Amino acid sequence: MISVCKATAISLIVATVPLLGAASECEPQMPQLTVFEQHIANRGQARNAYQLAAKERAVAAQSCACPFDNWGFGAFIHFRLDKPVGELNQQEIRALRQWSDAEGVAILRAYGEFFSAQCHEGE
Repeated sequence: MISVCKATAISLIVATVPLLGAASECEPQMPQLTVFEQHIANRGQARNAYQLAAKERAVAAQSCACPFDNWGFGAFIHFRLDKPVGELNQQEIRALRQWSDAEGVAILRAYGEFFSAQCHEGE
């Protein structure tokens, strides 16, 4: 039997947007959850969705503060999925990834434009 592998194009968009203060001061804090132990990619996919939602929220609020300040991962899950963070499951991780894939580029572009135009270090 001969297996045939199709080449798949993968695009990766990386947007670097400086944040006020030291980078270590503005990092998303992720809890230890059972769903993160079920598959190696779950933590990263959930973290990516959280970062995007926090940046989208910052643009809507016109806030230059760290997007994760006063809005932790648990608050994100409650906002996005209307459930406690400890109940997050594999299916919801997939839904978060699908949302990130669909909305990520637009959110990063909007956040980058907002941050460049409105936010200046030291303010």
